[in-house]
Amino acid sequence: MVTATEHHSLGWQTKEQYGAFVGAYGRDLRTWSGFSTLRAVQEFNMTTWLMQNVSESAETAAEYARRISSLRNEDAPRDWSPG
Repeated sequence: MVTATEHHSLGWQTKEQYGAFVGAYGRDLRTWSGFSTLRAVQEFNMTTWLMQNVSESAETAAEYARRISSLRNEDAPRDWSPG
């Protein structure tokens, strides 16, 4: 789910990288009917994990704010930073 979310929502992987993953895994989770639900859970987990670090830097706090904003709007771009 992490790899599929990183590719589908966040664009952290190229098509080629994701294609290699699907080939090795044997299934593209994006075609599964439960993908959107688990993607939302994964994005929420990624955001709440970052939440514990907001006091470390202004960049981390800004990234957390960006993620929360996009979680509140399903159509918002997921221009999240991996950091």
